[in-house]
Amino acid sequence: MTTYQKILLSFFYSGYSPKMPGTIGSIAALPLVYLFWNFLNTGISTIFFVALLTHSFRVISKVNLDSKDPSWIVIDEVLGIFLGMICLFSFQCSFLNILILFISFRVFDILKPPFVSTFDKMNFPEAIIIDDLVAGIYAGITSFILISYLN
Repeated sequence: MTTYQKILLSFFYSGYSPKMPGTIGSIAALPLVYLFWNFLNTGISTIFFVALLTHSFRVISKVNLDSKDPSWIVIDEVLGIFLGMICLFSFQCSFLNILILFISFRVFDILKPPFVSTFDKMNFPEAIIIDDLVAGIYAGITSFILISYLN
């Protein structure tokens, strides 16, 4: 595996955290979420997301993995939380809104409700990413509802 593949899939090595690598990877994604949500629009963010997703699929499919879903791979958390953020562009970027998205995403990623669990059980490299995309959609919808209610 190349250094570049490790950097991308571990999201700048945040996935190598000895404790809670998925949560640490999600936290590491928050500055990116903040920058895109606060300073860019939905179109540019969506184009960036699709490019990163496509590239991540390409990279993960070429890596020899030692297990079905290695804990050090956290690009899936980054993509999931980023997708959730795209659902929230109609709201102002605030600490509370980012916190709601983060908590919602982690809940769905950990509990693995239907469809998240379906992809989590699949045994092909891209499924590592897809289950977190579904969790990101759930988190985006849940966050949208919660933030709408709070506003």
